[in-house]
Amino acid sequence: MKTKLIRPAKGLLLALLISTFSFAATAQITIDQSDMPSVNDTVRSSTGLNLDFIDYTATGEDFLWDFSQLIPISQRVDTFSSPLSLPFTYWLFALNSDYGVKGFEGLPIPGFPLSDEYDFYKKKNDGYRATGTGISIFGFPFPIAYDEPDLLYGFPMAYQTSWASQSHFAQDLPAIGYLRMTRVHVDTVDGWGTLITPFGTFEVLRLKSEVSETDSIYLDSLEIGIPVTRNYTLYQWLGKGQKVPLLQIASNLGGVVVEYVDSARVIISGTNEEPFVRNNDLQLFPNPTANRVKLQFEMLKKQEVAVKLYDLYGREVLNIYEGMLPQGKAEMDFSFKNLNMVHGHYLIQFRAGKRTVNRKIIYKP
Repeated sequence: MKTKLIRPAKGLLLALLISTFSFAATAQITIDQSDMPSVNDTVRSSTGLNLDFIDYTATGEDFLWDFSQLIPISQRVDTFSSPLSLPFTYWLFALNSDYGVKGFEGLPIPGFPLSDEYDFYKKKNDGYRATGTGISIFGFPFPIAYDEPDLLYGFPMAYQTSWASQSHFAQDLPAIGYLRMTRVHVDTVDGWGTLITPFGTFEVLRLKSEVSETDSIYLDSLEIGIPVTRNYTLYQWLGKGQKVPLLQIASNLGGVVVEYVDSARVIISGTNEEPFVRNNDLQLFPNPTANRVKLQFEMLKKQEVAVKLYDLYGREVLNIYEGMLPQGKAEMDFSFKNLNMVHGHYLIQFRAGKRTVNRKIIYKP
């Protein structure tokens, strides 16, 4: 007797194919060494505002994170440079690092100018590590290597993988004092899915890191030590071949700092929507300022308005005014000295509903 081969119906086959394709299109990704930067790579990032209606802590499997409403307020371009292309004293990092990336400047310690900071990294099959920091103090560059490289990403990185790492350095500064740093963090890939930013849509893994960091600086001239302790949560969304996190959000007592990979943009002072204030009449003075800033503008109609001061990390520094303003001329002011802020660039944002106008102000005490 012949055995009859039973074939599935065409409709069932089609359904199976569609189901299989759909699963493949949304399946979680894996991040490894090949997804990290290489020497001479450049990445453009924007600092963003407008997290008011986004729960950035939410996560899960096949999750959708929609950050498309972020408003860029500033940009920077990072270049991954060979240690041998940096100041001579940083060449020792060539022994254990692939490249250095310029960091932020202006640590707010009076009389102790730090500049030309570079952070150094090494990628291997089992992980991506921070190896040290180079920093100039009074114009003299100091290379500071970690006692043990700090494991930032464990490879292969997939959903529910986790690791922990600790890094430390202690650096004597002849005739100046010393610097010390200890950082401990626990990291978990707590979600996967789709991320939407103003830059595009990507399949990602979400990494959550609980970080505790203590910096200590002792100045011989002042005969005092200045300890600074920070505990914060860092959220990162990583995609295949993207070199750096497509989006990262640091949440601490100082506020929320949002950065995302972006294209080149002209950071404009307002939006394309119907204005609520006369742009040309919106004045900040003096600018630059050594202390007090006066704001003068004209409202086109009676409206609820929020006027806030942000630093260029996107953190709210001061709620200048929040309430109803009548049609016509308005005036308000505030003092930088009362805020104990460091010198630099800040952003004053005027918002009514979804409409915003941004103005930069320079503080030079």
